[in-house]
Amino acid sequence: MQTIKFTDKVENRIIEIHESQNFFLLGIESGELNLTFDLKAENITVNIYGLILGKDKKNFKLRTKTIHSAKNANSWVLLKGIFDDQSIFDFEGMISIAEGASGSDAYLQNENLLLSDEAIVNSSPQLEICNDDVKASHGVTISTLDELQAFYLKSRGLDDKTTDEVLIKGFASEVIQKLTEIESIDIPEVDGYFKK
Repeated sequence: MQTIKFTDKVENRIIEIHESQNFFLLGIESGELNLTFDLKAENITVNIYGLILGKDKKNFKLRTKTIHSAKNANSWVLLKGIFDDQSIFDFEGMISIAEGASGSDAYLQNENLLLSDEAIVNSSPQLEICNDDVKASHGVTISTLDELQAFYLKSRGLDDKTTDEVLIKGFASEVIQKLTEIESIDIPEVDGYFKK
């Protein structure tokens, strides 16, 4: 798995992919990533997972473009972000399927959890489809901690702090589980990262 981290420099990368591969995008420090993933071979699968953890006044800008240039290729993009304080996340994701890329299957999902009224998320997924014989979809959610879930946990004896930690960890668990299935990646303890 290739890990790509946000840094204090603007990074522009075009990654040509000729075999099945996994990528992990990690955002802990402010930065800007402009990434193009070009699936050049037939019958490959590319998974792109991302976890962005924003607190204080950290600012993240992410542009992804997943290009299906060959037939019967699969791509799956799953990005999760957790934002507190005055952190900002600006995301634009594109799935582009070329005219000759029949049989492509592409999915882009961006899920965000806001822990503060001052945190800001702008998310814009897009599709550019030039072939009828494909599957492609995208989705975005921007939410806060679920009050009903919090009530349930508190009714079982958890205090406010532990309840928040459990809900935050649960939100990020899908990405973390995918990563641990593939290989061991050094990720901060999500539930402890936002301790007040």
